[in-house]
Amino acid sequence: MKALTFRLGLLGMAIAILVGCEEPNNGYLGVPGDNDQNQAGLEVAPPTPDPEGFEIPEGTISVHEALNICKGLEKGANSGTKYYIKGWVVSVDDGNAEAIANYGNAVFNIAASNDLGDEKVLIAYQVYGKEGKKITDPDAVAVGDFVILYGELTNYNGTYETVGRGAAYIYASTNEIFNQLYAPADPTVITPDPEGFEIPEGTINVYEANDICSALASGEETSQKYYVKGWVTRLDSRHADGVANYGNASFYIAPTNDGSSKVEFMAYQVYGKDGKQITDPEAVAVGDFVILYGKLTNYNGTYETVGRGAAYVYASTNEVFNQLFAPADPTKITPDPEGADVPEGTLTVYEANEICAALASGAQTAEKYYVKGWVKKLHNNHNQSTIDTYGNGQFYISPVNDGSVSDDFMAYQVYGRNGEKLTDVNQVQVGDFVVLYGKLTNYNGTYETVGRGAAYIYYSTNENW
Repeated sequence: MKALTFRLGLLGMAIAILVGCEEPNNGYLGVPGDNDQNQAGLEVAPPTPDPEGFEIPEGTISVHEALNICKGLEKGANSGTKYYIKGWVVSVDDGNAEAIANYGNAVFNIAASNDLGDEKVLIAYQVYGKEGKKITDPDAVAVGDFVILYGELTNYNGTYETVGRGAAYIYASTNEIFNQLYAPADPTVITPDPEGFEIPEGTINVYEANDICSALASGEETSQKYYVKGWVTRLDSRHADGVANYGNASFYIAPTNDGSSKVEFMAYQVYGKDGKQITDPEAVAVGDFVILYGKLTNYNGTYETVGRGAAYVYASTNEVFNQLFAPADPTKITPDPEGADVPEGTLTVYEANEICAALASGAQTAEKYYVKGWVKKLHNNHNQSTIDTYGNGQFYISPVNDGSVSDDFMAYQVYGRNGEKLTDVNQVQVGDFVVLYGKLTNYNGTYETVGRGAAYIYYSTNENW
């Protein structure tokens, strides 16, 4: 594609920069560059008539008219006016499938003729689908489609195109897959709720959630929280990483569990039951029936829950999920090792979690507590580099030493004996019995010690401690 050669060369760089970032939720492929589009002397094929029966909005302009508008703009300037532009897709960007998969926008060239030799083209750059909704299938754009774009035009350093990042969209297309994606939803197409599953009064379905979001401006969120029910249709590409690093899950739900509905709603960065963090990516799987709870938002055409744990999975049919968030059995506890130094009044993990559950997110206790338990696992930031730099450890303790309960409590950035810094990762190992001492906090659903060395390990069975 002649007009996009330079930008494609930088596509890999754009992807590399974005990899591993949990925020923002959505981005855009394609990197602007000095790619001069010199329209002079290019071959012009005779315009192809519009397809019969295709409705063309009044005032729609041709590709040639759009190019003349762009030509009259200063480099870097936008038209300021939105136009309907009709044309034929003559080539699709090599990175189009990836752009759609990651950001829901498409990049392709249109001409006034469906003759592939027509070199007078306008770039449809990072365009969304009908009514500004994201595109979810790369086959929704193909060479030979007749399309109508809607949006502002720009002269981008001599390249004539629509304004990017979803500012323009495909108003209409002859593409069958495109039209299936954006066919009006039939709210009667819905899979019944599982038998015996308790649904809170006022719970809305995916159609209703999308209707609410469609009335919001981009970036706006609802003032109230909703229960939203649906079936998990697919996991977001960032799901496993989100669970591992932040305790939140990202996935899509539909009103049906048989793949028959193209309508979806995104659970974005949601926590688990009661706003507690999710610790196992298998706690969400395709086919689960779930109920979400939280505020809704329209994020650049994606209808979703407000992120960063502001919403959570209220209930699910997933067995792993229900095991993770099963009510604690405070009688299930491994006895303290003989001779362990456990001060009077020391809390169990269950008791520490109850105290934290009563705190507002971000709040901490006024007093310090002793908390005992068995090291269940090390946090991914508990490593030699962290200890060398900060002298603190990060790990989870359990009330049992056999992994038979899901309840745990996080020792976050704790120091060692008497508040002295740790010097070796081997000073904390899975299976150690420890007593922590310090203030406790509820950090966005994670129950833990206050960090930065404010708490420390009072006692440990670790031989290196």
